Amino acid sequence: MSTLTYRAKVAASAAIGFAVIGAACLLALRLLPPPADGVAHSRNPYRFRDWKNFVEGIHGAGEAAVVALISDSQGYAGEYISRRGYAARLEGLLNERKTAGIERWEVVNLSIDGVTPMEYMALAAFLQDEKPLWLISVSGSADYRSENIDKGFSYPRTDLPQLLTEWRLARRMPRAFWRRHGKVEDTLTAWMVRRMPLLKFRDFLWSWLDTRFPGSQKAFYAPHTTYRFWQLPGKPRTRPVPDPFPDKTKGRLDLTYNEVSSVLLEEFIGQLARIPATYRLVAAAPLKTDFADTAEGVWIARFREDLKRLSARRSLPFRDLTHALPPEDFITSNHLHDRNHRRMAELLADHIAAEMEK
Repeated sequence: MSTLTYRAKVAASAAIGFAVIGAACLLALRLLPPPADGVAHSRNPYRFRDWKNFVEGIHGAGEAAVVALISDSQGYAGEYISRRGYAARLEGLLNERKTAGIERWEVVNLSIDGVTPMEYMALAAFLQDEKPLWLISVSGSADYRSENIDKGFSYPRTDLPQLLTEWRLARRMPRAFWRRHGKVEDTLTAWMVRRMPLLKFRDFLWSWLDTRFPGSQKAFYAPHTTYRFWQLPGKPRTRPVPDPFPDKTKGRLDLTYNEVSSVLLEEFIGQLARIPATYRLVAAAPLKTDFADTAEGVWIARFREDLKRLSARRSLPFRDLTHALPPEDFITSNHLHDRNHRRMAELLADHIAAEMEK
């Protein structure tokens, strides 16, 4: 076989391979669900996936006054349908009251279930190109637990860290962030998945199967994953497959907040300060109890002190909401009952009105 013939065959094989991959990616794009939209939905309907489209939905707010809310599972309110969470209720109150004489308000709920500092940093970096009227951050000590200090991009549940594979956002991260979190394999995987619909489709397909055949994702694909990558509608058609790898932690997490955690918090507050919002609020999340005289209580107290101090350093208004809501209307130590979601929405709506009347 001549060299010319050999090269022609290699080129033809490569062309066929790229064509097959391209066709598979196009098919994957068609089969993936409609993009999430941060304005059309009061929280990310897919929970852990499609966050790029969800945060870019802020561009669809048009002439509306935008409130960008950054929070954790408390703000996501996965226990309830989306319209019952305090973010959706806040939007309703602001529009009903025509706060500050503004006819249309949009609350973009950037709350993340099981959030990590990496995801907070990605959101803050993205929002630096936006100009929301209000920026509100409501977080708790567990969001900055010390075990997150050196995790790579594969650790968070969501695909939000993939945003940081864009150069314009990556360069906003401090060098210390990349030294700790910039694992080569994780970062390259995030870069590829962000750009290859076929790789996104893999997780979607297993979530779709697990919705209809509960337990299949863990039994046959991701044995140590305790959540569906995509939250999708659908009814189960079979009984759950027996769990081959039971969770021995029983859902317990290491919630330690210490001097390592304060480094993560300081980085996030620094990113928040760069977002060009007209009004801002940094708040410590409401809790059922502050766990005084316990190890966890020490962490919570330290977090509140750090949050207040670091916010003041960056000239960010701060409110401690730890005891703002009645403890009898919590369903866990930090997740709100429906009545407290209503109260939280009213508290924030009143705060917004009072600040804009000054």
